Amino acid sequence: MLANSPYKTIADVLVGARKEPGAVSYGTSGIGSIPIWAPPTSRPRPRCS
Repeated sequence: MLANSPYKTIADVLVGARKEPGAVSYGTSGIGSIPIWAPPTSRPRPRCS
């Protein structure tokens, strides 16, 4: 988030969205996109033996 934004936490964003319905939007890459199928980097990969 930007330093001069009134939103410092996710809770702040939710409060703002509730005060002004329709003012907040979001985007997603969608189901079936590459990020959905890519393995998470924080999870150890299984070893092949």
